[in-house]
Amino acid sequence: MPIDDHITSYDQLGHEGRELALYIENTEALYPQVLATERNLLRHYSAGNFDLDLGIKGMLHLVNFGAQQYTREHGSFSGPRWHALFPISERRKVAELFARDLVSRIRSGELDPSQYRSHGR
Repeated sequence: MPIDDHITSYDQLGHEGRELALYIENTEALYPQVLATERNLLRHYSAGNFDLDLGIKGMLHLVNFGAQQYTREHGSFSGPRWHALFPISERRKVAELFARDLVSRIRSGELDPSQYRSHGR
C-alpha cells in the first residue's frame, strides 16, 4: 500500500477520521486492543522485521474495530453501517497516523521496543 502523502497530524484527516481517531484514543473499552496492537508492532520493531506498510495494516484492524464500536455506541439501527459512516480512505489515514505516531515515539525514546521482545521465538 504505497502512500504518497504521509499522514502525520490530525489536520490531515477529514471530519470522520478525526472523530474516529479521538474516539479510539479516548475510549477506555478500546484501550486493551490499542495496547495489544502496539505491543505486537513493538515486538516486530524489536526483532528488526518491522515494515511501516504492514504496521499500518495492523493498525487498520484496530481502526476497523474502533469504527464498529463507535457505530454500536452512537449509531442507530436505521443509520449508515460502520463502513459507510467511516469510509476506508479515512480509516486508512487514521491507521497511518497511529502507525507513524508509534514509530515517532520509538525514535524519540518514549517507547523502548527492547522491552517487548518475544521470548522463546
